[in-house]
Amino acid sequence: MIHIYICEDNQTQLESFQKYISDSVMIEELDMQIALATRSPQELLDAVFADKNTGLFFLDIELNSEMNGLTLAQQIRRIQPRCFIIFITSHLEMGFLTFQYKVEALDFIIKNSPEQIKSRIHECLLDVDRKYTSLNNRQNTFIIHQNNRYTAFSYDEIIFFETSGNIHKMILHARNRVIEFTGQLKDMEKELKKLTAADCPHQ
Repeated sequence: MIHIYICEDNQTQLESFQKYISDSVMIEELDMQIALATRSPQELLDAVFADKNTGLFFLDIELNSEMNGLTLAQQIRRIQPRCFIIFITSHLEMGFLTFQYKVEALDFIIKNSPEQIKSRIHECLLDVDRKYTSLNNRQNTFIIHQNNRYTAFSYDEIIFFETSGNIHKMILHARNRVIEFTGQLKDMEKELKKLTAADCPHQ
């Protein structure tokens, strides 16, 4: 699961961005949730230090704080090298600074009309979902495909599988959630054997 963080010093805009994101996650049934929406860069950093999930960050550049959005992004990137960072700002001319600070921003959204911002946020969420699923397909990750959506679990997140009372269904127990999906125990055994073979290629 991807945890979403928002840092915006304008309370009204913070609440708007939070709603745009929540609506898109719900409509698209994305494997994401908002972990924190805050006006404080330090509060965000404190939360990220304790978070083991991949993060998606929507950051304003001007935060009326000792730390601006670019410096905040640098700190985030050190904590989570594989995270996704998107800037939302009123200043188009500041876009080049994202390269100077080497934060590898995924996108740069200009604060214009609410509908434009909402649309761009929606596009970014779908893009991150595709990139995250593609990346995890190449790593030690278990992917569940149901209702035209993909849900990714890292193997160290999974506690155990069990058969469900419903026919041809399995239940996956992870650290923070439980999900029922279509599958059979023999398929789980094959997946685990693939993982063992990948980790121990010479055995």
